Amino acid sequence: MTSSLINDRPSSPPTAPRRKPVPGRGFPKTRRGCFNCKRRRVKCSEHRPECQGCRRMRLPCVYPAAVLPDPQTVPSAPTVKVCLDHLRFFHHFLAEAYPPHPYGASAVWQDVAALSHKYEFLASSILALAAQHLTVSNKADYSVQALNLRISAIRGLNDALSQPCHTAADADARYAAIIGLTFQSTYMPDGLMEFIAMMRGWMLISTTLVTDHGTSMFRQFTRESWVGSMEKYIEEQHGVTDDIVIEDFLASLRILQPLLRGQAELQYLSRLERLALLSKTSPRDALLEMVFCYALTNKMTDEDYASFTDPSNYGAQILLAHFLEQAFLFF
Repeated sequence: MTSSLINDRPSSPPTAPRRKPVPGRGFPKTRRGCFNCKRRRVKCSEHRPECQGCRRMRLPCVYPAAVLPDPQTVPSAPTVKVCLDHLRFFHHFLAEAYPPHPYGASAVWQDVAALSHKYEFLASSILALAAQHLTVSNKADYSVQALNLRISAIRGLNDALSQPCHTAADADARYAAIIGLTFQSTYMPDGLMEFIAMMRGWMLISTTLVTDHGTSMFRQFTRESWVGSMEKYIEEQHGVTDDIVIEDFLASLRILQPLLRGQAELQYLSRLERLALLSKTSPRDALLEMVFCYALTNKMTDEDYASFTDPSNYGAQILLAHFLEQAFLFF
């Protein structure tokens, strides 16, 4: 009875015999195994100083010498190029080449230099000014670098002017760049037309972008403060004005008057005459009048400005030469 019950039970499935572990099985494929594992064609655990297979079989475990990667496949570190000329230009700007007017504003230009690392067009502008100043000082010929930097600054400034200013620093950077480009043009050969064009840009940026002069780093760059800061300089540098030079200047203007062909030219001549007369009696009033002379070309209509700066308008160009001569007497 018992045996029949036992025989009626389902028999358990036969168990497969347990296989012996294959040496090296379970390790990832590698090409850095020891010599013994390579010879036996088994995977190496790569344990150091002795792999598991060599330890189990009591074999000396020797690894191949470390293979250095191909130098061509190693990514090279980025090369940082430093233009040593630019370092010289930057130092020269801080020491000597910053815009000299208004007088006593060197601290402002120190702040501009500190701001320039955030605005490439501003950095290019001050470097261009310094390179041009070094060239006219006969210390070295950097005219090519000055021109290239100027082109870069103008392009960058134009791009910046197409975007709105989000901070006061944005406006100050644009304002500083146009001032630097304007003063650079005074050092450039045949830079008269460049100077006049930059002056119009200077006025445009000053009146449209620098809306809050109280918070601007250029808050002292007003007409009154500009004249006031120059009074001491005028007295120390020039003393008494040469009346003979002024009379010759006025006589030259009278000869020029019949050659002028437009209202803008006649108005400019009238301002120059007034400037010359004031310089005989009051250098301060003459400086104020000089500001009006600058403003004349800035406030011209596009049509009048195009006519006034036309290379074939010789009368206007002679007028500008007279203005620069008068400015030279002051500065």
